[in-house]
Amino acid sequence: MIGVRNVVNVQSSLKALRRRIKLGSSNVNDSCKEQSQHPGSRPPPPLNVVLSEWKREYIREDQSSLPPQEVLQTVDDWKRFLEKKTSSSNDFTQQGLPQQQQMFDNEVTLSQRPDAKSYMYILEAATASVKLNFSECPLTAVEFADNLLLRLLEDAKTDYHIQPTSTAFLVVCKAWANVADRNNSTLSSFKIEQWIQRLQILQEEGWPGLESPNIVFWNILLNAWSKEGNITKIEETLQRMIQDDILGVSPDTVSFSTLLDAYSRVGTSDAASNADSLLHQMLELYQSGVNSAKPNVVSFTSVMQCHVKQGNMESVHSWLQKLEELYEQTRDEDLKPDVAVYNTCLSAFVQARNPKRAHEFLRSSFTLEVPPNERSYNLVLSAWAKEGNPYQAEATLQEMHDLYANGVLETKPTVVSYNTVLSAYAKLAANTRSRRPKGKDDNDDAPWKRAENILQHMESLSAMGDDSVAPNERTWNIVMDVCAKSGRADIAEKLLERILSTTGSKSVPSIRTWNAMLSACMHAADLRRAKRLWARMQEDATVHPDIVSYNTYLNCYVRASMERQTGRRGKHGISKQEEELAVEALIRQIQDDPIVAPNRITYLAQINFWISRDDPGRAELVLAAMVDQVRASTKRGEHRNKDHQHPVVPPDRDLFHKVMAAWIPLDLPKKAEALLLTMSDLEERHGFKLRPNFETYNIVLECWAKSRRIDSGERAEAILREMEALSTSGDKDVRPTIISYNRVLNAWANSRNPTAVTRTDSLILEMILKQDSNTMPNAVSYNTWIKTIALSNDIDKPKRAKDVLKMMKIHDFRPSNDLLKKIQDLLRLSNGKR
Repeated sequence: MIGVRNVVNVQSSLKALRRRIKLGSSNVNDSCKEQSQHPGSRPPPPLNVVLSEWKREYIREDQSSLPPQEVLQTVDDWKRFLEKKTSSSNDFTQQGLPQQQQMFDNEVTLSQRPDAKSYMYILEAATASVKLNFSECPLTAVEFADNLLLRLLEDAKTDYHIQPTSTAFLVVCKAWANVADRNNSTLSSFKIEQWIQRLQILQEEGWPGLESPNIVFWNILLNAWSKEGNITKIEETLQRMIQDDILGVSPDTVSFSTLLDAYSRVGTSDAASNADSLLHQMLELYQSGVNSAKPNVVSFTSVMQCHVKQGNMESVHSWLQKLEELYEQTRDEDLKPDVAVYNTCLSAFVQARNPKRAHEFLRSSFTLEVPPNERSYNLVLSAWAKEGNPYQAEATLQEMHDLYANGVLETKPTVVSYNTVLSAYAKLAANTRSRRPKGKDDNDDAPWKRAENILQHMESLSAMGDDSVAPNERTWNIVMDVCAKSGRADIAEKLLERILSTTGSKSVPSIRTWNAMLSACMHAADLRRAKRLWARMQEDATVHPDIVSYNTYLNCYVRASMERQTGRRGKHGISKQEEELAVEALIRQIQDDPIVAPNRITYLAQINFWISRDDPGRAELVLAAMVDQVRASTKRGEHRNKDHQHPVVPPDRDLFHKVMAAWIPLDLPKKAEALLLTMSDLEERHGFKLRPNFETYNIVLECWAKSRRIDSGERAEAILREMEALSTSGDKDVRPTIISYNRVLNAWANSRNPTAVTRTDSLILEMILKQDSNTMPNAVSYNTWIKTIALSNDIDKPKRAKDVLKMMKIHDFRPSNDLLKKIQDLLRLSNGKR
């Protein structure tokens, strides 16, 4: 055999083949004669040696290696050339070619002739899963291999040299399994089933070199079904194997594990129950002598993962105990608990948000024989972070440091560990922002202070040579996020300056970094700083604002406007009119940006901005623009914008509700009612999903109740009757609630209408007679009734108050002391007292 690495040059060898094909195809006899004149010349390396080395280079991702399609074409052309040359050489031999030369030619021809192994090299290269930079998608590579095997089976009928073996079938089946679960397709399992059936038929027909499909083939099929989520097929096939319904195939550990893994992928309660049953069945079969059903630690881990997704810690712990007991009894290395199974238990505690038990388990269950790894501690850190307890997370991180320093732990904290702790401080900052006293966040335990100290500690360790904890982009962004949620935009900007000033820093500001900075400005209502940062970001050629950038900057204006509205001293930097012009310009910039498209948050920010300025009319224009875009896209036949690049965003019910509620303080109930009619029209005539519900009607009722118009009671009650009619006809989403009735009662009270007391009496009685727990009068109802009497011009208010007391007694309602006092005030009027 010729030495591969020292002798064979793949590229030159393949090029030589193509050159010989090109030269020889024009005049084969001349080519043969030219070769015969050099009987001592060294023959080229055998074709399979060249193809073997090419496969290695191709899988190794050598940029100069040819793709399988070109190599196949070269091999096919060479095969045809050799066949033509053999035919011509026979003619040439008859003309008197020396016998020595004939032997030389025959030797070269045999060593260069493509055979089954030649095509196997091409099949294996095309389907190699490690080939990451393949110019075509993996599915196309599998289809190429599939078609090649089909062709070889057809060619093998006339050429016994290229008859495929069972290995070729196995390679193609594995390739299909590797690309399973693409686009929710069942193509992979269908193809694998076809090849298994084809192999079985050919083997029965007596094709040489073919063996009947064994358990390896069936496990590949099971794996494809698992990826496609077809658990039923796996269950049925596995039971057939157990019952010997598939000739010559018995399930092994891989077969059972595939089904267990499929159950863990689903993660439902039924899947967990089925996984329990299957593992029990495996244990019973193994104990009865079926060695192929022997479970291993992976089997137990898969079942435990099913229960992790259900948050069932007790079942997870129960299976761990069972595994530990089996290992103690058998000392079987396949059943020895490993760090993965213990980490699965830790995941259960994280899922159940029980960091205390996770930490206790970490300290008690791991041993010197099975020590915890970095993931073990990171899971505990994650559990503390999810609970929003960064101080315990930081203490656990210090514990990890100490154990590593003392040689107890082999793995030390990395940047992932630190980032998890920092994330916990970000969550704490978000949770405490609303209740943080002004000026009380500068102590050493303040989240932003702790985050900044941790960042400095990471930088110090990195400077001393520990690259594993060097702050990365995520680290900086999290710390800036902590500052943002703490309202410390000034500290966040200092961090940004440090990033920008660090020469050769790996933490060059990304779009996420800029977004974190804008978020800090938004939380601090610091519009002046946000404007300055936005201008700087526009100058940064390495980033382009995404929709998060635009939305966050837009919300900076919203927050500043809200601060101005409430009379707080915000850091605006521009006048109210300039803010409006700036927002309009920003909206135009979003619309003109070809890379981004406005989303629901964009429209919500616009609506919030105009509402904060007591201008719901402008907010309505935003809704109208959204409606127009959807209508225009519908006419084009696709729900995309005019450039056909981004999907349009239809207005939803919540956006309408927000604008409707904005009319409440302006005492314009007809505006809110008009929006209600618009929603109904868009739902019925144009297909928008905007059907009004009880919340929609309740907002309109609130508008009428607070408008204090003389007709507000009548109008509110008419809307209530409309809700009842729609509910009776089948629209349960508009069924009136106690809130609906109370708002109608309040509308009557505020109307000062002469009939208000009488109408209120009737409504209360109606609510009681309905005997509906959802609309039975409550404290608000009775308080509003008393309010109506008190505000009325009724000359017999004491009698009305007594009627209220009687109704409470009939209703078996116990009034509060405050309500009793209001009733007593009305009763005193009978004695002429106040």
